[in-house]
Amino acid sequence: MSRGYPAVRALLLGTNVLLGIALVAGGLLATGAAWQVRLVLVLYGLCWLATLPIVARSWWGVRPTGERVQTAGGATVVGYDPSPARGGAFVCGWLTAVTALAGLLGLAAGAIAGGVLGLLLAGFFALPLTDLLLALRRGAWLSLTRQRIVVRGWRTESSLDWADVAGVEVVRSDRRPHLLIRAAVGSTSWQGRQLPRAWPARSHLEPGLLLVDAAAVEPHTALLYEAMQRWTRDPSTRTDLGTAEAERELHPAGQSA
Repeated sequence: MSRGYPAVRALLLGTNVLLGIALVAGGLLATGAAWQVRLVLVLYGLCWLATLPIVARSWWGVRPTGERVQTAGGATVVGYDPSPARGGAFVCGWLTAVTALAGLLGLAAGAIAGGVLGLLLAGFFALPLTDLLLALRRGAWLSLTRQRIVVRGWRTESSLDWADVAGVEVVRSDRRPHLLIRAAVGSTSWQGRQLPRAWPARSHLEPGLLLVDAAAVEPHTALLYEAMQRWTRDPSTRTDLGTAEAERELHPAGQSA
């Protein structure tokens, strides 16, 4: 990455801070405007400022903290970091709430057209919010049993038998690093499906491929990549899956002990 990117990000972040402050100041100082307008401006500004730490965390690639490997139901499960989904839900949540409030205040003040438009926009923001809340309730994870690999992302779920795994590699998808588990040619055990959504868009599923978001499974990515290669090459090592031994292998602290 070029050296200019951090400076550009810092400039954009500073601009957004100024925008948030301007919205709050406009709401507080615009004495000639209706109180409803001033209230909505202040709320937008405060929520905008509260969003910026989430944006900064994403732009500067802050690594997730905490270990998320556990043994459950005979499987070794690596949970996805929920921070990005929670951040998206926060943004969609305040956009929905404040825009709905603006619409209701507009209707109460007799501004029918503006009020209806505000409520329509609130409904628009509520669709991705519903998707994110559904995803957070379901959870996202990588589950490894002795027979099968299951990847449940925030929008899709796919699985493949170990016997049909041709290899594990690192690729970039949607500009993010992923662990790619590729099925052997002619294998038939791959399964995939779209998870229930309120937003009409669909995520791409490619038959024969499993994608694990590398950033979402930090700090376990490197150990997971090495272990999956070993489990692919040597079926006898998969007997550890679903046991405390496999869990220990994927914990950085366990490896250094």
